[in-house]
Formats: sequence, C-alpha cells, structure tokens
Amino acid sequence: MAGAPLTANEELLERTLAHSVQVERYKAGVVHRVVELLNATEDSLAEQLTARLERILDAGGFDAGPVTTARLEDMLQVVGGLRAEAYAAAAGYLREELSVFAAYEAQWQTAVLRETLIVELSVAAPTAEVLHAAVFERPFAGAVFESWVESMPAADVERISRAVQVGMAEGQTTQQIVRRVVGTRAASYADGVAEVSRRSAETLVRTGLNHVATQAREEVCRANADIIEAVRWVSTLDGRTTPVCMARDGKTFPVREGPRPPAHPGCRSSTVPVIDGVKLVGDRPAVTDVRTRRQREVDFRAEAKAQAGDAWGRMSEKERRAAIARQRETWAQQHIGQAPKGLSYEDWLRRQSSGFQDEVLGPTRGRLFREGGLRLERFTDASGKTLTLEQLRKAESAAFTRAEL
Repeated sequence: MAGAPLTANEELLERTLAHSVQVERYKAGVVHRVVELLNATEDSLAEQLTARLERILDAGGFDAGPVTTARLEDMLQVVGGLRAEAYAAAAGYLREELSVFAAYEAQWQTAVLRETLIVELSVAAPTAEVLHAAVFERPFAGAVFESWVESMPAADVERISRAVQVGMAEGQTTQQIVRRVVGTRAASYADGVAEVSRRSAETLVRTGLNHVATQAREEVCRANADIIEAVRWVSTLDGRTTPVCMARDGKTFPVREGPRPPAHPGCRSSTVPVIDGVKLVGDRPAVTDVRTRRQREVDFRAEAKAQAGDAWGRMSEKERRAAIARQRETWAQQHIGQAPKGLSYEDWLRRQSSGFQDEVLGPTRGRLFREGGLRLERFTDASGKTLTLEQLRKAESAAFTRAEL
C-alpha cells in the first residue's frame, strides 16, 4: 500500500537532501578545476627551483653569506610570481563560479518552494545585489571570501621557502629539495609541501561553495519570511560528520537568527526552510490555490458550520471565528505540515554498531553515548566547540558513572 502523501515540509526536506548530493558533485568539479589551475605552474616551479638552487649550491650553499641570501630571495620572488599568477587565475575562476552558483541556488530554492506548495503564490526572490553582498561580504570560517583568497599565495610561498631552507640546512641535493617542494611522481605529488596548498585550496572551495548555497537559500527565506517560520539544519549521515554538525542536525532556527552552515572548514551540512502553513493560508494576501483566497475562507466557514451542526446558531461570533480557525489549521496541517522530524544524525548513529560509534566519536565518547545516556549535543559547548574529555567529566559526571568510566 502506498504511504500517505508527503506534506509540503516533508517534500521540501526530501528534495533538499536529493539536491545536496548534486551540490557535492558540483563542488568536486569546481575543486578539480581550481587544482588544475594551481598545478599549471608545477613544471615551471620545478624548473625554476632546479636552476636557481644549482647556482646557490654551486656558490657554497646555505652558509655562503649575503650573495647566497640575495639569490635565495630572488628565487623566492620568482617562485612567488609564478604562484601568484596561478592563484589569481584560480581566484578569478572561483569568484565567477560563486556568483553563478549563488544565482542558481536562489533560483532553485525559489522554484522548489513554488513547486512544493499546493497553492499558487508569488515567491519572492532576492536581487543580484543582495546575493552578492550575502556571498562576498558575510564571513565564513572566520573571514570573508577575499580575505581567504588574499592569504593563500603568501602562505604557499612561505611553505616553499621553509622547505627550501630546511633542505639546504640539511645538506640535501637540488633534486631532493625540489622533490620536497613539488613531491614525487610515484606518490602522485602528494608528498610535497605544495600538496598542503592544494588541500588548503580544496577546503576553501568546498567551504566557500557551502557558504554560497546557505546564503542564497537564506536570502530566499528572508524574502519570504511571512510564510517561512524557521530554517532546519540538515547534516550528512556518515562517519565523517563532525560533532558540531551531529549535534545541530534536525534543529530549527528562526529566519535571520541562529547558526548556519558552514560550521567548520569543509562542512557539508545544508539547510531547508520550514513553512508556516497557517500563515500561508491565513495571512498572506497573495496566496491562491484552485480557489481564490476568499472562496477558501468561505469553504472554511462552511466546513466549520457543518461540523458544529445545530450548535452553530447558538455560538458567539468569537466562537465561530475559533471554529473557522480550527478548519484553517487542519487544512494547513494536512497539506503543509510541520517541520518533519525525519531521521536525525543522532537517531541514525544509534542504529549503527558500537564499533562504528567508537570510530566516529572515539571510544570514551562512544561509551558515554551508548551507556552513559549522553545526547550528541552534550559533546559540544554553546558555540559548537567539541568539549575535551576532562571538560565532559566535570559537566557530565553522572554519565561517566553510568558508563563505568
């Protein structure tokens, strides 16, 4: 037998979860392109390092004095120019992608609201200016986008500089130093310090795109705050989800208030709007369905009258309005629904094996989760920071006793 039809809020949640999978695939494509742009200078980097290090080492190496120091600085300046060019290309590409993606996500959220609700209404969409400000002027992971972009080339050159100087101090050959920076083909170049920069860029891309998706949807929610009562946090159900996202999964926060993804670098959590069904059918003048708003209200009154029967004639006007309101609320509950409980991360994790729980939480927290009766939200403080075991023991001593820890 087919299950009951989904309410609007249930369908919004399901469609958001399905869409999140597509967003993760899109992120992977953008990451690949950014890494390609950064890798475009790898050959030139290796050539410049090889040629200039040979001159420095031929001149006496690291302790040869001011001449060698000047040559080292000149080499780093050339390397810095190469890397700055690559980062500029990557940043330009990423800025364009963020703008396009923000517009797409806002359009998607607006469209899915229109398609999910069983009434026709004019869903407001944020302007391009509002989206741009939300994406590029609101910070994520502690800084705005431009600050992250500007800090990366300098950090990259600093890593290269340290690797070169350590290699020279240790008496390594030119090829050994170059390998230290670029990595080896056998390890797919993942063993060089340049890989740290690639990983940093990947994290920035994934976190930045999560920020864009969240802010684009947030602006749609703000533009339609008269029918959207809250925003629900939705976390990924797997073993890589962090404690803060575990604890926030399924929680709802008012529009314009509360935390939003990304909660940390590389965050994969998402959000979904929660529709206020009573406001939708009772307060918003632009709403129509197959019936006009006026006809729908006439029907609610007729249904309330029919349900009251003979008592309708003896009811005061206040009692009649209350009866009509109940019909309106019943309709909203049946068709729009409330924030769906769904399957929270905590519910999902409790179904997994103790071994998996220990792998995700750590052995002590896993035991506190199973035998100490602690909910996931107890493992983090109000800001979302994971509590140390010592802090947990002080705050949750009874749980440690229950778990015999």
